Parts: sequence; C-alpha cells; structure tokens
Amino acid sequence: GPGTLDSLAVRPPPRGLVLVRQPRAAWMNHAFGFAPGIRPPFPGSGPTNTAFGGAPGAPAGPKFVMLVRHGQGAHNVHKDYSLKDPELTERGRLQAEDLRSNVDLARAELVVVSPMTRAIQTAQVAWGERPKLPVFLTPLHSERVDEPCDVGRPKSELEAQFPFLRGWGGWGELPENWMLSKAQDRLWRRERVPAFLAWLRDRPERRIAVVGHGEFFYGMTEALGSPADLKNCEVKTLML
Repeated sequence: GPGTLDSLAVRPPPRGLVLVRQPRAAWMNHAFGFAPGIRPPFPGSGPTNTAFGGAPGAPAGPKFVMLVRHGQGAHNVHKDYSLKDPELTERGRLQAEDLRSNVDLARAELVVVSPMTRAIQTAQVAWGERPKLPVFLTPLHSERVDEPCDVGRPKSELEAQFPFLRGWGGWGELPENWMLSKAQDRLWRRERVPAFLAWLRDRPERRIAVVGHGEFFYGMTEALGSPADLKNCEVKTLML
C-alpha cells in the first residue's frame, strides 16, 4: 500500500538469452556492451558498463528496487495514444507530489529516470530539479515502443524544456537521437529488460528508485516471475 514496502517475490530471470539480429539505435550497442546475435554477459558476468553508470563491486545481499510509474499523462486521460511524448496532467502532478511522503522512496540512495517527458516531470515534482541524492537518466527502461506516445524526443528538445537535466547523471552520455523505432524495439523483452536488470544489479546502491513506464515495468516484473500492472504513481518494490 501507499508508503509501505511492497516487495514482490521474484525468481531470477532466465539466463543464456540469445539475441536476434535486428536494426537498433547506436546507443543500444553502446549501452548493452554486446553486438546483435551475441550471447549477453547476463547477469553479473563480464565487464561492467561504466559508461552508463555501472559500478564494479556491487555489494552482496538483497537490493531493493522501487518501481515508480509516472503520473497521469495527457495520453492516459482519453486513451489518446497519438500524442507524442505527452506531458503530465494536473492530476499527474498532484500524484507525483504525493510520492514525497512515501517512506520507502525517502530511503532511496539513487533515482533512475527514463528520458521521456512524463517520467522526467514525475521525478522533477517528487524529488526536485536538484535533489540531494543522485539522479541518473537512462533510456534503457524507456517505454516499449508501440504508439506515438511511446516515442521520446531528441536530447536538444529535452534540454530546451528541462535545462536542469544537465546536472543529472547520464545526461552527458545520452545521444541526441536516443529514441527507438517500433521495429528496433520489437524484442524489448529479450533485450532491454535483461540489460536493465543487469545494470541495476551492478549498481553499488542498495535502495534504488526507478521512475518509468507501465508496459516496461510489466515486462520487467513478468521476467522476474511476478507480473505487476502499476497504476499512475504506484510504487512496487522488487528485491533482487
């Protein structure tokens, strides 16, 4: 419930995933650290991806990852999925404000944010533009691409609207055109989900808040054996 630790009982994700060759954005090759068709170093084996914020020597023991779905977006109101990278509604902003009183989020050591407008705005309202704890921006858990509302905007457009992003971690590594097409993201469950889980496991922090999206979070929790359909600004905690 609100303000409590709601842990999902999870199973380890499947090992030995083999990727299928397909077109992809340059940042995917860079972020994943392996080429299409090559067995990925997942989970926890092989070099850590320091370029995207990974850190060697992640601590042993349980890690708590708090999934935070973004607040209500303009596309959620009337199910108008034709809106590109929609913003939060006033209700969505109020939902994000309520996150400030969540006792588990208050204990987070890191906030990881998708570079989509509704996720950025949710983190901005909940933690502020220059929060005391580190904030890291990464496209690894941006929404799966199915409709126009799932497509983000170029880095320069985000910077013009949110200049404070220059002070967030991951901003320098984010490519100008980080977005994926629907064809490029066809295998997101087999590619981005395990890559993001491995990235989280490699982080040194023990409590991580992740601001992201409903469909990606569903695929992520499904891969862990406990699928969860999160409502706007609902918080679910995974123990990895």
